[in-house]
Amino acid sequence: MTEKITLSGVPETMPQIVYACARESEGRGTIHDPKAEEIIRRLDYDFSLADSDTAMRSGVIARTLVLDRLARSWLAQHPAPSLSTSPAAWTPGATG
Repeated sequence: MTEKITLSGVPETMPQIVYACARESEGRGTIHDPKAEEIIRRLDYDFSLADSDTAMRSGVIARTLVLDRLARSWLAQHPAPSLSTSPAAWTPGATG
């Protein structure tokens, strides 16, 4: 079952980013993003603009690789990250 979406302006970039990740995941496999693949399969949307914009797709993949590496590095240094439900912890520099 697919869901028809109609977007314009800035919100239109959101599915294009997911589409770029899905295409890369299905293709060369520089990144593996099965969730992006699943989302794209479920959308009824014209991705022809994203297909023709290889520079945008390359930029999305480059940013994804950098952010994934940064996240892995941070998680390796902080092996048990947790989210606090204490409002005191929501203030920068606070603990709780």
